[in-house]
Amino acid sequence: MWGLTQASQMSQGDSHTGENPFQCDLRDERCSFYADYDHHHHNNYHCHCLKNLHYVHPSQTGVSVTCQAFSVDYAARPYRRADVEPSPSLGYSSVGAGVAVVVALLMAFIAEHNLPFSLVDHLVDLMKIMFPDSAIAQGINMHKTKCTEIMKAMANVMNEDLLKKLRMYKFSVIIDETTDLSCTKTCAVLVRFFDLTNRKINTSFYTLFNLYSSSSVGSTGQNLYDMLMESLDNCNIPRSNFIGFAADGASNIMGENNSLTSRLRENLKGITIFRCICHSIHLAASEAAKVLPRKCEDLVRNIYSFFSHSAKRRYEQKEFQEFCNVKPHKILHPCQTRWLSLYQAVARILEQWQALKLYFIEKESELRLHSVQSILEHMRDPSKCTKYFKIRV
Repeated sequence: MWGLTQASQMSQGDSHTGENPFQCDLRDERCSFYADYDHHHHNNYHCHCLKNLHYVHPSQTGVSVTCQAFSVDYAARPYRRADVEPSPSLGYSSVGAGVAVVVALLMAFIAEHNLPFSLVDHLVDLMKIMFPDSAIAQGINMHKTKCTEIMKAMANVMNEDLLKKLRMYKFSVIIDETTDLSCTKTCAVLVRFFDLTNRKINTSFYTLFNLYSSSSVGSTGQNLYDMLMESLDNCNIPRSNFIGFAADGASNIMGENNSLTSRLRENLKGITIFRCICHSIHLAASEAAKVLPRKCEDLVRNIYSFFSHSAKRRYEQKEFQEFCNVKPHKILHPCQTRWLSLYQAVARILEQWQALKLYFIEKESELRLHSVQSILEHMRDPSKCTKYFKIRV
């Protein structure tokens, strides 16, 4: 309960200015409250917790106290117990507990949205300005160094909780290889299991293998199998709980012989192997698209390249889109690493076909570029490309 403990009584009738200290009962004892009395019956109240309090003076009906370092007068209103208790909506047993919860939520938000830790240096100060009447906001003291350490501690706790569940429950493993911006090839490992605690299927990040390190070289089936089994053994996770595996169709992972899955089938009897269906569909569509003439895909890429790095050309294109009454959509790029992106790029070209044709007809004489002439040559002869585009692969 919030309250004020009177440390010393001011004698009645005392006309000189004196200091009358009080203690603000915050449970964690991090806040001090005091009042400066003078003979004009005006008080200066100061409290670091910035919490509204109430104190009953022996000779007055009531004193309205605001812990925000500004002067207030005596309030002619009766004393109420609710004035010295925290709002029930807070839901915290103390300010310290509230600060801990807010810090944990803030760390989770930063991690979820991949925000820089340096953001905390400014965000905490902003929260104190935005919520001056909140004891919890004023109690947060954290910068990027402390944020980093708290994040590491939370990660260790969450990882240990995950390992405990993997030792108890059956689980499946999902892996995928990737190369980051620093040209470091890694293998991400996820686990999926049914959590009896919240009674739902969870998919969690397990670990990240560096495929080219002092202990391992390359992404061969043998190397991937050794790293995966060694990780489970080091974490004391029973191999018998490993009942499922899923990955893309790479030969080193899904090959019939000398692959990761061939070793899993040999050493983990009864394991279920899943090949990524989306990856398989993409490969089938890519093979089917090879029957199309090469110039069809070249036309899509050339149109995208013509507009991709010029704000002026995109602005000029909008005029032709308005004239042809088509939506002001951008030209899409058929990316090799994005599944089935060629379909979306072709569909966008067909949508903008008339506007694009009029645009390049005007630019042919103005720019005299080989790229414009090449694009317009294909667009003027529908038999070269449009009959293939209607397939919309």
